[in-house]
Amino acid sequence: MSKRKDAVEEAPKKKGGFRKFLKLVSLLSLIGGGLYALSKRFKSDPDAGWVQLTPPDAYIADPVADVTEDIVKAAEK
Repeated sequence: MSKRKDAVEEAPKKKGGFRKFLKLVSLLSLIGGGLYALSKRFKSDPDAGWVQLTPPDAYIADPVADVTEDIVKAAEK
């Protein structure tokens, strides 16, 4: 049997149309998300969302207290 191209032509195989659709949807969602983020950034107030951190009062050790206790104990002896 000899194969002749003109006798029997094979139908071209379908290339994944679903993959193309998913690529298109993901590309459009990335572009849309970027545009949304940029619009939110430029339209919002510059100070919006800014909260200054106010830490609680820090513990400050009294460096003289240890020395005075030692001196008092030494004086009592």
